[in-house]
Amino acid sequence: MNLGNVMDEIANRLRQAPTLAGRTYAQPVGSIVAPAAIVDFPADGTFDESYGRGLDRMTGTVAVLVGRPTERQTRDQLTKYIDGSGAESVKALLDADGYTACDNVRVTGWITEVWTVAAVPYLTAVFSLDIYGPGEG
Repeated sequence: MNLGNVMDEIANRLRQAPTLAGRTYAQPVGSIVAPAAIVDFPADGTFDESYGRGLDRMTGTVAVLVGRPTERQTRDQLTKYIDGSGAESVKALLDADGYTACDNVRVTGWITEVWTVAAVPYLTAVFSLDIYGPGEG
């Protein structure tokens, strides 16, 4: 798997959410306009989970930043991304079949945090991803 291609494909799928169409980044960035999604670099990975270079696996994250942590509409907006289904659901968008840069991406969970980008705090859902595909070489 090519890491950059995987991150790009994940970002392209997130752009299908109506509110994230022009606000999804395939890598960490220095400033955003909320709501926004950021595909972060994988936290860890393993090579050669099957014979030869048959299967590589990595654990990735996607962050969706929505707005001021203390406002009710921020909570209401964040829940659309956390839902298990619907047009804004990160799980529904990323769990779908048809990847070309890897074999599969599965959203395994999420946590909520407050992230600060360019000195602005945002209520954020950080989604954990299990990504696997063929090794190269």
